[in-house]
Amino acid sequence: MDRGSPIPPATASSNALAQNSDALVVAGNSRTDSPQELAARIDLQIGNVRPNRGPVKVAVFTSAQNFPNKESAAQTLEFDGVTSDIRTQLAISEECAIAAFQDIDGNGELTTNRFGIPVEPCGFSNNAVIKRGPPSFAAAAVKPVVAEQPTLVRINLP
Repeated sequence: MDRGSPIPPATASSNALAQNSDALVVAGNSRTDSPQELAARIDLQIGNVRPNRGPVKVAVFTSAQNFPNKESAAQTLEFDGVTSDIRTQLAISEECAIAAFQDIDGNGELTTNRFGIPVEPCGFSNNAVIKRGPPSFAAAAVKPVVAEQPTLVRINLP
């Protein structure tokens, strides 16, 4: 599986983890992941990215309040979108919902038509369905668990 790379790494929040060989990188400091250091993590996989058509923007929300307004996001990340699949790890211990879209037109926003329907590829954790607007926080919510293996969250962009 190809992996996307953050653009630039500084755009990822301090709680974001980028997978780098066998080490996890947290805010620029690397450490090995040992059993004594187990923490809740999400292995985020975004599929069906249109390679070289624009960056993929991700927002992580820890509250239903104002979901999915990007200004309410607890974390935001951006990936270059040069591969068809993106994979990264997030250090997050609370229930959250994740939204992602590919910014094909490069305007930095999810572009919609006159009826408010997205015209750029977008998706939510749990592959929550978009019906007459975004899904509810509850429909997209994921609760990471502390375990050796991170909680898998896959978002398929249409």
